[in-house]
Amino acid sequence: MEKIFSIGYGNLSIDEFIDIIRHFNINYIIDIRSKPYSKYNNNYSKAFLSQYLKNNNINYIYLGDILGGIPNNKYYYDSNGKVEYDKLKNDNKYKEGILKVKRDIENDKRMCLMCSESKPEDCHRSKLIGESLYDIGIDIVHILHDKSLVNHSMLRNEILYPQVDMFDNALKSRKSYN
Repeated sequence: MEKIFSIGYGNLSIDEFIDIIRHFNINYIIDIRSKPYSKYNNNYSKAFLSQYLKNNNINYIYLGDILGGIPNNKYYYDSNGKVEYDKLKNDNKYKEGILKVKRDIENDKRMCLMCSESKPEDCHRSKLIGESLYDIGIDIVHILHDKSLVNHSMLRNEILYPQVDMFDNALKSRKSYN
């Protein structure tokens, strides 16, 4: 099974973030945030982050417009304002984004999906993207802030699926976005 890394920067300083990325020899950061900025840390705004990564010889790719977890179309939300990931997985743009990531992995790029949420089990990078990639034979290795790793295959069996209500199989966003 091929793999890709994921990380959520959470409350990491930009230098701590770079240190972790370098520790795992990652050369591509794929920003999958729908809104590529941080209210709490300007170092994670798209413009600053892309330049900072470039200065550190790390490539920046923004795919939050097609792989982000907060779509603009209300069709993807339930009545409580939570994103229904099963619906989003069927969006053509989203599918194209997943195929782009797959092609890049096949070209031996050492890539890492990046979002803001530090816990992978609380983020669309595992509940949505991780599941999509897993379905096509690619495993995500989630990087935690202490530089430990959690394989998505373990995460999905021990953390994600026990949280799913047996009467509602759709994985959804943790928060409401109404």
